[in-house]
Amino acid sequence: MVQGDLYSLAPMAEFQPITPGKSVEFNISASLWSVARTDFMPRWYVTSDDVKIKPRVVNCTASEDLDFVQPFEDLLQRKRWKGDQYEPFTPEMRMEKLGFSPENVVGNIELQFFWKC
Repeated sequence: MVQGDLYSLAPMAEFQPITPGKSVEFNISASLWSVARTDFMPRWYVTSDDVKIKPRVVNCTASEDLDFVQPFEDLLQRKRWKGDQYEPFTPEMRMEKLGFSPENVVGNIELQFFWKC
């Protein structure tokens, strides 16, 4: 069972198996709670009930750059339904809400990240 912001697709009874060397192309239309490109998770994967077939990541979703998601260029794409009052912040609105101003900038800050694997 999948819960939260993860989704599962399963073939319908009339689905024809994909034979080796063939591909299937389809569009997925997400609505209601997908109001930004970053609402889409990367690294989609395909599994099978056949234990001899290993799960595989869908190639076009294999990185975090979200190239597989079309751009959100129209403000209406950020609306979940007609009359939605949600207005996502622009970068300028975020800076204003967070109290950033040019005189508060102190210069470049070097950040270092360390991962333990």
